[in-house]
Amino acid sequence: MFFVTAIMFWYPVIQPWPSVARWPRWSMIPYLLLADGQNTILAALFMFSDRLIYPFYATVPRVAGFTPLGDQIVAGAIMWVPGSLFYLVPGALIMFRMLAPRDLAPARRGNLRPNLVGQVPSFPHL
Repeated sequence: MFFVTAIMFWYPVIQPWPSVARWPRWSMIPYLLLADGQNTILAALFMFSDRLIYPFYATVPRVAGFTPLGDQIVAGAIMWVPGSLFYLVPGALIMFRMLAPRDLAPARRGNLRPNLVGQVPSFPHL
């Protein structure tokens, strides 16, 4: 179930080839920021809580020597910092790609100069 829901979540962000985008590309930025928001809230709850969120966790054997509350704090830190990167890096990549200048290759292929302000395009074959 986790794998299927992860595929459903990331499918509009990744847009695998031959799929057609159903939302505008800019809408992926708030989509990812909202997902990171819920991740941040849960991580902050784990980190700043003065009691165990899952009391059952106090009875399980300790593996790394952390206290149950210390282990919960470490889990919150892992969720917060590396976990947020999984949302913020793709969001930043989408934003930079949208803000990048458009490619002038189509104008070059047709032997046209780009139409700059105050200039008329030249047609060398005429």
